[in-house]
Amino acid sequence: MPLSSPQNADAAAGLSSSGQSGGTTVPFLLVAGLLIVGLLVSGCDMTTLDEPVPVVVEAFVETDQPPPPVRVRAVQSLRSNAPDGISDAEVRLTIGGRAVAYRPDASEAGRYVPTGSADTVRSGTRFNLEVSHADGVARGQGRTPPRIRLDSVVTTVPDAPVEAVSVDSLRRDSLDIPATTNFIYPIEVEVYWTAPPADSHWVRTALRPENQPFSPRIVDFFIQPEAVFLESSRAVSDSNAVVRRWSGVYAIPVETSTDALPTHRLLVLAVRGDADYASFTAERDDPDRREPPSNVTGALGIVTGVAVDSITVAIP
Repeated sequence: MPLSSPQNADAAAGLSSSGQSGGTTVPFLLVAGLLIVGLLVSGCDMTTLDEPVPVVVEAFVETDQPPPPVRVRAVQSLRSNAPDGISDAEVRLTIGGRAVAYRPDASEAGRYVPTGSADTVRSGTRFNLEVSHADGVARGQGRTPPRIRLDSVVTTVPDAPVEAVSVDSLRRDSLDIPATTNFIYPIEVEVYWTAPPADSHWVRTALRPENQPFSPRIVDFFIQPEAVFLESSRAVSDSNAVVRRWSGVYAIPVETSTDALPTHRLLVLAVRGDADYASFTAERDDPDRREPPSNVTGALGIVTGVAVDSITVAIP
């Protein structure tokens, strides 16, 4: 399968609602740099709060990219539709000991952008974020991990679709779990990359087929389009200790058992981060939780360094 070089792509991987990855918009969570993703409800696991904190902080700093926008918003009820952007906060981001000035973005309430141009952020850079608002100060700090670069991607496409059962993962506490039967092409993907010398990081991988969104509410049995794991656990062999490999499977639905596989493009995403990032991304979609873990003081959110790379391939 011919590969394209890493390029800008919509990545949903994971890290925040929006961000930049080498010019790439990453809807979840994503890229060699800093991620601070705010939450929508009060409470957290990694940081115990003595009282409710009314502010959510969201930002994303990427290695080899300029400083990112920072979002500050109010904590709201899940049922609230009121605007939540906070536009009177003071945002101070310090990267490698150098302060970056921010100003409110007139086009979006609660969004703050750097006041001018700044140097790109390198891997291994320490950072501090401080957001002052009417109810206090939110702080987070961390260090960007080594950049990650995908070496190759190998895909295996079946000759025909298979019958699959889908269930609603949010109804797992019910004795009457809705289930449907359809046909899918389960496509296996092997991803290879090289680990850094200090291999103590975590990695999140994700498969994102273009125009074929995978609903987090529907779980297809035996389908694994995403994973979070300790990077050292994915060595190819004892004799090749620096190469890492992950195998995932995503599904393309079709109407009948005789339909051909639709031609599409697949975004393969890999994110390197620390244990806080791994905990956040692994638990944020858990239906038994009201919010992901948090490690921000004085607010809700998570501050963690990450590194991301992506490759887009044509299927079949």
